[in-house]
Amino acid sequence: MQKHHCIPISLKSIHFLPSGKVNEANLVLVSNDEHNLIHDMLNIPYGAIREFIKHQEHKHTKDKDYYNHVHRLQLMYFSRLEFLPEKLQQYHADSIKVQCIVLMNEFKVNLPSHQLAEFANYNEQFKFYHSIYHSIFLARCK
Repeated sequence: MQKHHCIPISLKSIHFLPSGKVNEANLVLVSNDEHNLIHDMLNIPYGAIREFIKHQEHKHTKDKDYYNHVHRLQLMYFSRLEFLPEKLQQYHADSIKVQCIVLMNEFKVNLPSHQLAEFANYNEQFKFYHSIYHSIFLARCK
């Protein structure tokens, strides 16, 4: 068994919260085979990450343009999430939901209520919360 970052660090996930604690909500325990399957299915070409680094990583202040680029990379990465087994989709959907709650509290960001949202499947749930996740970072931009 090993810990898997639901949002990869290479795609600018939050590993350490401002409080200094590890963002445990981004880590799920999976088997070695599940971990390999996730990355075989979801990984994006290194060229896309390299292009992002070349054009965005130098910025000292992370602005809306920066976070929009991060969002596009993450959308590329998660575009095949629905093809993973349901259990692995659930891990990602539950993780992103908890991350949103943790980050809204950590960064004191208030977004529209999400408690009553209902979803047909885990992929739909993931997309909903990933949109909120992105909105949290945009809300912090000046």
